[in-house]
Amino acid sequence: MSVLSELENFDANDIFAQPVRPSQAYNYFSFIGRPMDFATWKRNLTAPAGGAAAAAKSARYATVQAAYEDLQRIFLNCMHYNQEIDDHQGSLAKLAKDLLALAQKRLREVLGAGGGAKKT
Repeated sequence: MSVLSELENFDANDIFAQPVRPSQAYNYFSFIGRPMDFATWKRNLTAPAGGAAAAAKSARYATVQAAYEDLQRIFLNCMHYNQEIDDHQGSLAKLAKDLLALAQKRLREVLGAGGGAKKT
């Protein structure tokens, strides 16, 4: 199972599946300057048809670290936006924190002890 698949399975309500719409979160874009979600992240990872040369020219992420930072951004954005609204054990911020910890753990396993993805 891929890291993203595991994260998507853990996100049973698909909270992080698609971009946030203004109607879903009041004033979200005033707090969050660079939104990110699973669908956008996956699209940024996917190379277009046309062979390796085309993929290299249009790849969104030049490094594993850049891809990891956007994956982190999904959860950090949620924690930032929800920190004052959801300050209880079952909150979205807590779910995001748990998913971030899982992503960090799984990516360290996939990439090896030295990683390439920094723990924050």
